[in-house]
Amino acid sequence: MGRGIELAVLGAVGLNGDNVLQLIGERKLPVSGVRVLDGDDYLGRKVDFGGKLLTLDSYNNFSFKEIDLAIACGEMPEGLIEQALDQGCTVIGPVSGNSDVEPVIADIGLDRLRLDKGEFYAVPFALPSVLASILSPLHDEAGVTAVEATWVSAVGNHGRTAIEGLAHETTQLLSGKTVSAKAFKEKIAFNMLAIDSARETAAFSNLWQSLWGEELSLSLNAVIAPLFFGDMLSMNITVEQPTVVEDLQQVLDSVAWFKQKTADDNILLSSDATVGSDHIALSSLQPLDEQNRRFGLVAAVDVPRFGFALNITKLTEYLAKKLFISYS
Repeated sequence: MGRGIELAVLGAVGLNGDNVLQLIGERKLPVSGVRVLDGDDYLGRKVDFGGKLLTLDSYNNFSFKEIDLAIACGEMPEGLIEQALDQGCTVIGPVSGNSDVEPVIADIGLDRLRLDKGEFYAVPFALPSVLASILSPLHDEAGVTAVEATWVSAVGNHGRTAIEGLAHETTQLLSGKTVSAKAFKEKIAFNMLAIDSARETAAFSNLWQSLWGEELSLSLNAVIAPLFFGDMLSMNITVEQPTVVEDLQQVLDSVAWFKQKTADDNILLSSDATVGSDHIALSSLQPLDEQNRRFGLVAAVDVPRFGFALNITKLTEYLAKKLFISYS
């Protein structure tokens, strides 16, 4: 077996960085070395990788010449991705800022991926990736033409500061004290906040177009709930071909990353998608019309881990084996 790859994780501080480093260790990716980078504010700080503490490097003046593959876990400083590419490093990162590059979902269509070293491979935002993972198998079976969805987003999606803010607000309120907002512009403890989902809607529309070459009508409403982790998605799905619910249910049963509740235990909780879940928990499909074209579905999923970190880790694994490692 050939040597492992030299890997750099950019934006290693934060939820995405934590998830990516954890998954790389859990899935035993073939790496010979891992460098972790972030802004100067975190210089010298250590992050955990498989029980080993790695010291953070700064973005400034970092050389990518000895790095095979770099993972960007979020928005990067201007010019950093271009610097890595100019030095011959292959880069995986969010699609934003590289809108001319078609995003990749590791479980959908990797056989169409052009493989070249020194290229940028884009991944979608977390929620569009989750939506595509749920809808693509149904589209294969009956065609999907429209989706009405409500996303209940956990506070954990918005970073450590938001988590600490929710904890502080909750403690203060339970102590009978007056509290001002810490996590968001308004209090989140014992509250729900509507958020603008325009970015996720546009990103999903572009993703669906790149995957299927066709448009999909998506109506997405989003709220932040006072949950530390675990997202819920409620979806009404319209299919092109009239289809009995049993056929669609069989399709979902065949997908490895779906775990379905039985008819006798069809209640989904946010705890079905607490941090660390590498699957999507689904309630059974319910028919919504007599024409067998509209169906209801509820999903519980750890959106950042499943939608972003797991996708990017699987893509890293694929590129490592296809581009950098030779087996004898």
